[in-house]
Amino acid sequence: MKQEWIARAKRFATYALVGCFDTGMDWVAFTTAHELLHFTPVICQAIGYFVGTVCSYFLNGRITFRDGHIARWRQCLRFVMWNVAKTRPAARAACLRVAFKCTSSDKVT
Repeated sequence: MKQEWIARAKRFATYALVGCFDTGMDWVAFTTAHELLHFTPVICQAIGYFVGTVCSYFLNGRITFRDGHIARWRQCLRFVMWNVAKTRPAARAACLRVAFKCTSSDKVT
């Protein structure tokens, strides 16, 4: 019983660390697209989300769950599409507004 609990705790810790790494990759992709490539924030968010989701899929499959299952691109594409479909656009837009502190006074008239 104790060993099973320890194994689950290790898996959770690994999952959390992979999630932190994925979030970092999302941020790096977003920042690179915004600062170096001068894309719009919405495009940058999409790029960052895609990069983070793909990293999540492959790292969790390879490191966290290690079930011998080989990650395939077709399955990865389904994983990404499912994550995009379930993400509420309004929540993403709210995150962008907060991140860039967009208010009506910031608009150029």
